Amino acid sequence: NGPHPDTRSTGAEWFDCWRAWNAEHGDVFDGIDIDYEGHDDAASPTSAFSSDIVEVVGDFCRAAKAAGFVVALAPAESYLDAA
Repeated sequence: NGPHPDTRSTGAEWFDCWRAWNAEHGDVFDGIDIDYEGHDDAASPTSAFSSDIVEVVGDFCRAAKAAGFVVALAPAESYLDAA
């Protein structure tokens, strides 16, 4: 339910930031798992994903993969709800 990344930075810039943080903390992560979940409240503005957000996430994932990190993407659980 947190805020989305700021789209004034590119996905590659976000990756560089994350990679530096990871290195400062002993390289505790071998990769990243992106879950498009949205917000618990469907009326919240963070329930929707703009094309800019999707582009930032995609660019982040490509940069991470190119740097040798594991990248996983999962659909929102609500997509799997048959009700």
